[in-house]
Amino acid sequence: YSALAPGISFLALPFVGLGFVLDGKFTLFGDAMLLSELFVALCNSVAAYVVFKLASMYFTEKTAVFVAFAYAFSTISWPFATYFFESDVAAMLDLLAVYLAVRMARSRSPSVGACISCGAALGTALTMDYVNAVLIPIVSLFLLYTFRKNVSGFAKGFAGLLITAAVGVGLLALYNQVAFGNPLITTQQAYEHNSSLFGSFSYPILNGLYLDLFSPLRGVFVYCPILVLGAVGFYFISKRRGMVSEGLLLAACFIGTLIPYSIWFDAAGGEAFGQRFLIPVIP
Repeated sequence: YSALAPGISFLALPFVGLGFVLDGKFTLFGDAMLLSELFVALCNSVAAYVVFKLASMYFTEKTAVFVAFAYAFSTISWPFATYFFESDVAAMLDLLAVYLAVRMARSRSPSVGACISCGAALGTALTMDYVNAVLIPIVSLFLLYTFRKNVSGFAKGFAGLLITAAVGVGLLALYNQVAFGNPLITTQQAYEHNSSLFGSFSYPILNGLYLDLFSPLRGVFVYCPILVLGAVGFYFISKRRGMVSEGLLLAACFIGTLIPYSIWFDAAGGEAFGQRFLIPVIP
């Protein structure tokens, strides 16, 4: 097993499995490596398209295209799209969940299918990266606030969202049971020989915030300077009537991932180009 959550291994299996067949043996190189990287690149391409769709809700089509290309080629999602790692795949799933949530909020009468799709994206994202679990309550609270005047009418769809998101939790528990004989022991705990999942969150938070945002080592504003415009954008969205809750959703998704990884015991995240932990919420 790997210290990473197991989701990406299962999603990429059709690509990597074909690579092993073409290679004729198990190898970390050859066709298996190329096809694993192809899978991640395709996922990041989908993520860029969803960025375009989400941005189209706020800007002209030309600006939305610019934003999508900026995400694809002016952030650290670009170098990680050439490597078999879960960050870009998680970004695609997180982004898809947020896009569906915003679209549901604007429709005022979301279908059960849309809710189930949103829950499926959240549940699958959880199998990519355990920290993605924070998006489930964030998206849920956003939708409950949006439909606070018609909670009973939204109940069936919201139940569908929670049930499908819970499937991701159940699949992780099943994997842990098969691998370690205990559904509550994650791959990360087994890797660290740590009895507590939360025992790994021990880094000083102020140091972690500086590291993740501004430091020359891992700061996203250093490695992705275009994100400065995104940070400024939160000020302007707060001035646009009717979009405050959507702005809070986007900010909460970013902060909800930033804080746990700012106190992660290995805050630097090993050898990487920029802070790979934050890639899923860079969009």
